[in-house]
Amino acid sequence: MFFWRGWGISVVLLLLFWLIVGVVLGKSFVPASTGNDDTALQWILVAALVLDGASVFALDRYRKSHPRKVKDPATGQVALVAHGDHFSFIPFGLWTYILIAIAAVFAAITLLGYRIGS
Repeated sequence: MFFWRGWGISVVLLLLFWLIVGVVLGKSFVPASTGNDDTALQWILVAALVLDGASVFALDRYRKSHPRKVKDPATGQVALVAHGDHFSFIPFGLWTYILIAIAAVFAAITLLGYRIGS
């Protein structure tokens, strides 16, 4: 089960976006006669994870550079409050490193000739 706060759900939504783009574009570059569709799909997964990590990094930088303005009704003072974006109880900014680490593991698995999945 997924839990998110703020823009945390964009971790999954961006990954789905990059996977769809990767499959649509990637399958057009890999000839069907090579018989190496599994390896091509594994590299598409690695590329989607890296692009997702880069997208999450850019989105996190944007969110940190544009804090919320909150006005105290009692005093009328305006304070800047950082956004608290989380996905599965992990802060949004850490997902960049998690996604890149998963991509590195999958890239190593692919380079060693193993298949991801069944």
